[in-house]
Amino acid sequence: MPANVEASFPPARQIVAETACGPVPTAVYDVGVPDEHPPVLLLHGLGAWSYTWRHLIPGIAAKRRVVAVDLLGHGATDAPRRADYTPRGLLNHVEGALATLAIDRAVWVGNSLGGGLALLEAIERPRAVAGLILLAPAAYPQPMPRYLGLLRWPGVPAALQFLPAKHIVQATIGRAFYDAALLTPALLERYAAPLSGRRRRRAVLEAGARLWPEDLETIVSRVPDIEAQTLVVWGEEDRVTPPPLADRYSEEIARSRIVMLSGCGHVPQEERPAEVLAALLPFLDSLGE
Repeated sequence: MPANVEASFPPARQIVAETACGPVPTAVYDVGVPDEHPPVLLLHGLGAWSYTWRHLIPGIAAKRRVVAVDLLGHGATDAPRRADYTPRGLLNHVEGALATLAIDRAVWVGNSLGGGLALLEAIERPRAVAGLILLAPAAYPQPMPRYLGLLRWPGVPAALQFLPAKHIVQATIGRAFYDAALLTPALLERYAAPLSGRRRRRAVLEAGARLWPEDLETIVSRVPDIEAQTLVVWGEEDRVTPPPLADRYSEEIARSRIVMLSGCGHVPQEERPAEVLAALLPFLDSLGE
């Protein structure tokens, strides 16, 4: 990775997010100059952390305030043993972080699990969402990747917490890259670093086991209710969330636009950051906020 990209990744700021399960020390990455526009909120996927946005943050921050949040149990955010790692528990944590930052409305940007959380927010609390940017979101029912299916077996997340962090990252993130050469040993180490502690590894595995809400069908039946302007970005070679699902978003969200990227997998912000920015920045300018 170019040194200037690494150097531009902001340091974490530690705040406390109040959640239904109690206060949680939380890592946020807050850059850019606040103005009259709602800030841009970045939410990563399962097993990742906010480092995944390093290529996009400088370009967005040149125009807007950007806040990336390490999800509950991920990155440098705490992993309480008795926390709620379901999607609604993770979203409750994000909302707690935003409340601490005095942000009541934002443009929600999410990849994979983060995209699913952004969709859930747009459905259940639409006033908080000034716009949606979804990068291969995990939301509609789909065939489950094998490693996620295994996590749903009783006792498996507890057993797998003893695996080395690199193995967990390889299972959750390695499949996300279409071009495997981009997941270099150095990048793998960077993603694995926050999982050095067993408690955080267990939290990530629990989040994976609970990825699909029990009322998923009810949630997705409300996708057509979404009023926010929406940009959906998808890799044509995505092996985690099937690319044909993009058409369903186009059909069900009235104010949506789809961008398909060739030669790209499940993490467009990693594999095609320039193309993502080229779509994202004009979209931000177009929002009627």
